[in-house]
Amino acid sequence: MLFYLAGQTSFGNRGCEALVRGTIDILRETVGPTTQFLVPSVDADEDRRQWPDHADYGVRFVTAPTMPSSLKWWCSLMQRLPGMAGTQPPLPHYSAAVEADLASVDAVLMIGGDIISLDYGIHSLYMWSRLIDRARALGKPTYLWAASVGPFEANGNVVTAMRSHLRGYKGITVRETTSAASLAKDYGLPVKVVGDPAYRLASVQPRSELGVDMERCRGAVGFNVSPLIRKLFSEQGGGRSLEDTVLDFLRWLIDDQGRKICLIYHVDQTEKPDNSDLAYLRQLAASLSRPDRCYVLPPGLNACELKGVIATLDSLVAARTHATVAAFSQAVPTLSIGYSRKARGLNEDLFGSIDYLVETKDLTLARMQQTFNRIQQERAGISATLREKARLLREAALESAGMLRG
Repeated sequence: MLFYLAGQTSFGNRGCEALVRGTIDILRETVGPTTQFLVPSVDADEDRRQWPDHADYGVRFVTAPTMPSSLKWWCSLMQRLPGMAGTQPPLPHYSAAVEADLASVDAVLMIGGDIISLDYGIHSLYMWSRLIDRARALGKPTYLWAASVGPFEANGNVVTAMRSHLRGYKGITVRETTSAASLAKDYGLPVKVVGDPAYRLASVQPRSELGVDMERCRGAVGFNVSPLIRKLFSEQGGGRSLEDTVLDFLRWLIDDQGRKICLIYHVDQTEKPDNSDLAYLRQLAASLSRPDRCYVLPPGLNACELKGVIATLDSLVAARTHATVAAFSQAVPTLSIGYSRKARGLNEDLFGSIDYLVETKDLTLARMQQTFNRIQQERAGISATLREKARLLREAALESAGMLRG
């Protein structure tokens, strides 16, 4: 079989890379080792460097879709003109290369995690949902794969459109019970909760040529924060900047707790410099001015190598979902910085609570210190829970393939 993996355009986002690699692992195990995949990319040469043996896994990088002008204009008008309430977006054609790729495959999987939501704005939601609708118009079966879905209630137009869009999938699996409950209650859709495909991702030692100082990582507190969180934090108000809050927390870890810090990026996209964790973390390290106790990972690590580094940490504080999943899957105690329903849902499903989560709207120095201390006090129980749940979720990730049968 030949699958098109929609919802990702760049391995510069290691979360996307983790989803692609994990999904391919699942399908090669369940469908068969000769299964083939078209993986969209905005920079295929760079993605090939990040995954040198991709061809051994049946992968071919193809042209990534871009948003058609007609759809872009429609989204902009809908946001500005109340009179457009209730209207639905056009079904555009995508580029000739993308249309040819869609026409060539046996099925299309939407694997982009939380793309079918408003987390990244209405333009992103319709870019991807209408691509799936276009694949259906070409006669291709489509599947929503291990997703976090919604919420959509902030925009009535979106609710109407998504009701139709979601019903068009041949099957839907989700990675947390909050999405499953919402889809069942609000949309009447039967869905299955499965493990995130990233639980299947390999954990490997970084390549020597990347120059990672593993001694500075081993036993450190890993820290990840993203420009996305900065934007959401500023929208919440509260007087202090995210940078001030984060720097105070890092100084507290170093000076009061005697810790060493490893700053870990999980997104470093050359095509989206404003979304680069690495650039942002380097700025924080320069402001902290403690090179003896604070180490920034060098560029170029792929998702498997970042997971290998995370395995050596004492604990992790992270905003990016798949940085936390890499830690969860290796029993590393983790403080999640949450900005959407997915962080809350993943924590609730793992621990039955959000005791180890600080939501962006509540991100203060005191809350971070309190939650970090609690994690340290309860670390033995946390690690035991994660070891057991990670084993189960690794197996549960295979269950997405069940909806493809027949």
